[in-house]
Amino acid sequence: MMDRGQQTTKNRRRQHSALCLLSCVLCLLLSGCGFHSVYASHDSSDSPVAMQLQQVAVDGIPDRPGQILRNALIDRMYGKGRPAQPLYHLKVTEHSNETDVGVLANAVSTLAELDTYADYVLTDAHGAVILKGTAHSQTSYSRLNDQYAELVGHDSAVERTLHEISEQIVNRVSLYFAEPSPAPPAPPPPPPATPVPLYPSSPL
Repeated sequence: MMDRGQQTTKNRRRQHSALCLLSCVLCLLLSGCGFHSVYASHDSSDSPVAMQLQQVAVDGIPDRPGQILRNALIDRMYGKGRPAQPLYHLKVTEHSNETDVGVLANAVSTLAELDTYADYVLTDAHGAVILKGTAHSQTSYSRLNDQYAELVGHDSAVERTLHEISEQIVNRVSLYFAEPSPAPPAPPPPPPATPVPLYPSSPL
């Protein structure tokens, strides 16, 4: 007879096999319905979405956090170098705020909450706005009596939020490029033709 541990292991293997089979079936169903992964699209440098991303110029973002965010966007968007003649421009403004949540149990450090926001605007070559939105990321870190340790924790928290924001922005822009272009509006119908009389009217 199998003991309880062997029976549990066997049950887990059955559950794992069932989950794998279910995942395969779902993938086949979704692919059959025409669904595809946008995230995989901009990872491949030869995909249509990736080629569009490489035509986006990321404008400068002021201050040190802005530089980190801009570099993260560039790393995610450009696979074959920066565009020489970009078709789009991405403007991003970043701001953040911190809030002290409370004193931790050790009574020597305070938990701080960091919220970072980034407003982004994507314009075409003519300056028309085609996409805009706001990305947000939140994390926390400990304020310590040791200034160096607190600075390291703060900088690490800032970078975490900025990298998450860059991923949100690139994913949103990728979704925009992956969506089919809307059909142009139909031209207005021509005005009705003026009827021409069959016989010229004779003067009375």
